[in-house]
Amino acid sequence: MYHLMVLTKKKTYFDGKASSLIVPGTIGYMQILKDHSPIIASLKPGKMQVRNGQGEEVLYAISGGIFEFNENNALVLADTLESSDEIDIERAEAALKKALHRLEFDSETIDIHRTMQAILRAQIRIQVYEKGRSQ
Repeated sequence: MYHLMVLTKKKTYFDGKASSLIVPGTIGYMQILKDHSPIIASLKPGKMQVRNGQGEEVLYAISGGIFEFNENNALVLADTLESSDEIDIERAEAALKKALHRLEFDSETIDIHRTMQAILRAQIRIQVYEKGRSQ
């Protein structure tokens, strides 16, 4: 076990013991276990999974941020973070539909990178919501 804090500007999402953390690093997903070597990494939009001290698994949609692990202390500073219970599925589906529509019909006038990021964020939120409902 190690100590994990997960924070956004608005809220502390987790502050306690964890046995595992999986985060979406910019070069790929990383799993962090006890006694991992020190690391600082940028995070990209993706799914973040925490296994707490009781062995329960919690899945989050993260929009990006910074991660640090040192001497069995982990810190996630997330831009935004949502658990499956917090996700407004209608809003996520509408955002996906809008971004896909813009990509298909307005591709000459939109910022493609920004639109692709919106699609990715919406897809992640939908996946986290659906996984949370199936557990």
